[in-house]
Amino acid sequence: MFCSSNIFIGVLSLSCLAWGGSKVSADAIERVGEPSRTLPVSENLVLEKIAGDYNGCEGPLWVDDDEGGYLMYGAVHTNIAYIWRENTGAIELKNPSNEASAFKPAPDKPGTFIVAEQTTRRIVRYETDGFISLVANRFKGKLFNRPNDLTIHSDGSVWFTDPDYLFKSRPQETKELEAQHIFRIDLGDGSVQSMDASLNKPNGIAFTPDEKYVLASDTTTNKVFKWKIFKGRLGPRSVFVELPQDRLDGIKFDWKGNLWVAAADSIYIVSPDGTVFAKIAMPIKPTAIEFGGADRRTPFITTRQAVFRLVNPS
Repeated sequence: MFCSSNIFIGVLSLSCLAWGGSKVSADAIERVGEPSRTLPVSENLVLEKIAGDYNGCEGPLWVDDDEGGYLMYGAVHTNIAYIWRENTGAIELKNPSNEASAFKPAPDKPGTFIVAEQTTRRIVRYETDGFISLVANRFKGKLFNRPNDLTIHSDGSVWFTDPDYLFKSRPQETKELEAQHIFRIDLGDGSVQSMDASLNKPNGIAFTPDEKYVLASDTTTNKVFKWKIFKGRLGPRSVFVELPQDRLDGIKFDWKGNLWVAAADSIYIVSPDGTVFAKIAMPIKPTAIEFGGADRRTPFITTRQAVFRLVNPS
């Protein structure tokens, strides 16, 4: 249920959504593989649903501010981008959102965000005045496939995955690129560079904490791949980890260097050396992970239909 409101974040107009948190599981984290490894969070945490009733949900991003911070995410095929605060619940940020599926703070312009849009098949910027500006939508004159996930390198470049989802269900749209790429955008000159085109359905993407490697998941496999980063190019592709499940989606490193991976029905926690040692069984297929809250250590998990977080059971 929606209601009109005069709430603002900066100058972005919003409207509110009724909500209510609910605990949906106990002892969410299960030790697997090498159970002697130290968990990054308490194994007594439970899953709490904080927002839902969506058709697709991805791209969680925690943003700190003077009000305690908020979670930004896209209800992709509901076609609305939201923010969620502890004291307000989910609030509309962009409606329609052009199926926005990934959000990151822009490195070159504080207060703006770099966003992947699936409807328009482009990478855009959410400006501070509420407008949307184009970052890039073509490679060698051809329209992107379906930008899915993105991340930002410390050099200021934007890297994103471009799988070819939805063309079969949208025959009115033309696929222009033969391959499915991992792209790099130079925000300085706007140039677009293909870094890799070897995956079948590239999806989640992240840099290792030291930025020596870039990792990407492939939805059609159970593998997360990695490439060593050299100036202007990538080294040979290798496998970082094989998961017990396929249908991989978003990936995210935590503060201890562990990689959290969204798979068919669980989140897997993988050590820096590529060892699976814990899982979180999800009631709905998970799509992405983010860490937020005051200490940036509360796990938030988006799924096909809802947003969850891991909290103490009190």
